[in-house]
Amino acid sequence: MRKFISLLLSIVVFVSLGNGSLGYVTAEETVAETENILTVHEYSDELQIFLSNNWEYGTTPDSTGSENESTDVIINTNRLIVTTNTNEPLKDDYGAVDKLEGYNNWHIMQYQDYDSAVNAYNNYLIQPYVEYVEFDEILYLEEPDDEEIALLATSISTWGATKVKSAEAISALNKSKISQKETVVAVIDTGVEQSHDCFKDVNENSRVLDNRPKDIVPHPNADGEDKWHGTHVAGIIAMNTPDNIKIKPYNYFYYYSNDLPNKPVGTKTSLSNEIKLATEDKVKKVDVINISLYQEFTSTDKGGMVSQAIDNAVKAGIPVIVCAGNESKDASGYYPAAFDSVITVAASTSSDRIRSTSNYGECVDISAPGQSIYSAVPGGDSYENHSGTSMATPYVSAAAAILKSTNENFTATQIKEYITASAYKPSGWNTSKHGAGIVNFKNMLKYVTMPEPTITLGSNDKISITSAAGSNATYYYTTNGTDPTTSSTRYTRSFSVPSGAKSIKAIAVVDGIIVSDVAEFPIQAHIYVDDIYYKQKKSLDLPDDARNVKYSVDNKDIVVIEDEKVHALKAGQAIVTVTMNANRIYYYHINVGYAWWQHIIIYVLFGWLWYI
Repeated sequence: MRKFISLLLSIVVFVSLGNGSLGYVTAEETVAETENILTVHEYSDELQIFLSNNWEYGTTPDSTGSENESTDVIINTNRLIVTTNTNEPLKDDYGAVDKLEGYNNWHIMQYQDYDSAVNAYNNYLIQPYVEYVEFDEILYLEEPDDEEIALLATSISTWGATKVKSAEAISALNKSKISQKETVVAVIDTGVEQSHDCFKDVNENSRVLDNRPKDIVPHPNADGEDKWHGTHVAGIIAMNTPDNIKIKPYNYFYYYSNDLPNKPVGTKTSLSNEIKLATEDKVKKVDVINISLYQEFTSTDKGGMVSQAIDNAVKAGIPVIVCAGNESKDASGYYPAAFDSVITVAASTSSDRIRSTSNYGECVDISAPGQSIYSAVPGGDSYENHSGTSMATPYVSAAAAILKSTNENFTATQIKEYITASAYKPSGWNTSKHGAGIVNFKNMLKYVTMPEPTITLGSNDKISITSAAGSNATYYYTTNGTDPTTSSTRYTRSFSVPSGAKSIKAIAVVDGIIVSDVAEFPIQAHIYVDDIYYKQKKSLDLPDDARNVKYSVDNKDIVVIEDEKVHALKAGQAIVTVTMNANRIYYYHINVGYAWWQHIIIYVLFGWLWYI
């Protein structure tokens, strides 16, 4: 029947196109290619209804042989995910009471009880047409721990943004001539309050893009973490990126159950579908995906459906950033953290250590601030501090979005490499457990930043400015010690150092690349020398190209110049002024002291004099 409907709709669309009108059917919503019976949006709508209708078939731990008798929360959906190489209906459903098929070779099979599901599971395992089979499961957000609750009343903390240097990166972008493209971060979470003040751009427009109504705000009856989580995560992204970075919510909590009052319920199937929706979004292309969620592997579950959805996103060029988890355990026991294709994030503290509850391990790629992080919560202008790897993950998503905005052709693999290679690595950092280091936005931008120019003094005592970029670069410089901008003097040819100059500072500029850091050639310099001892003669460290050198000393009782060396006459302080070619003046601040052996002689001498 579906094939017949698909053919009929195709004919309708063809006729509409022939008449020059698409009518009410859009290109995206037409029944798609031959390998897909349902579009992703059709499948999404049907899945939401399917999950809600089949909640009654879930079972509690007691009915599955669990020793935990203290809970009556449903943990087993009695639902299987079967993946094959075709969308054709499965040859045998083994007694399923309901099923959903027709998209991405996924077959969702609902069974009445646990034993029926296990029987079907074992049968599907041995079928040659089945690629993998796994139980669907309910995904829960964890509640805040005691530490997080205590932090809610603390003052505003912006240490996270300071640590990752996001403001410095944004400033560098704004000063450059690089084109910052609109970049969209999909926040797959509990929903985002679009009207919150945190998301307003310079024109008072929201940076949160509409999708379906369910993605914009959490359920009005939701409480606890289910209410604030998605908005808090999105707020961290917004507060650490420029206005061209947009946020698009995808809410994987598909329904509310009678068993869990005021609690939204998500499943592996709904999470995978939201990832697919973000990957295939044709209305507003998604560039980065943030998933601040983790789930423990079970013996029969390796996260196959979620893994497949994520792999498809990464192959499409979309980096997927996920949290390591907050169990103080190896993250390899949790998904999606353990998947190779994702960027897995642990949580660090303000003292550059890993937060005590953060997961760790070889699968962790990078760390980011995750202790008392200040961000938006629902309420229009409300903010709170929260902790966890859920809060660390959006810092890395923000970094990935900034990179993507500078070059939309960067692949997910390149984004991962750039973020990890530019991380800040504190002293004693354990890379095998906590990733490459702590994400650093400013360092990361070196991959789209001009290298510093080289300032040299020629044999004719003229200044030249060059760069690895060669003739493509334009240089701007100053001579008064201030940092140059594109409004400073433009370099066209070598020049003599003007009298009274303090230093030559220069930047290199190329359209489409971030302006280089400032290079400096000192003209006036203050140098402090503390390693000259009583009666010692020592050469000063002059520039290699110094010529026509002249010395003057302000306190000749302490030092004098002999044979172009400083001769220390007694302990004390003096300033040696050295003038040289190119109007350069270096001030050497000399501090004459005693060597260790001289101290011993003095102590012995004064001791003997005191004795006699």
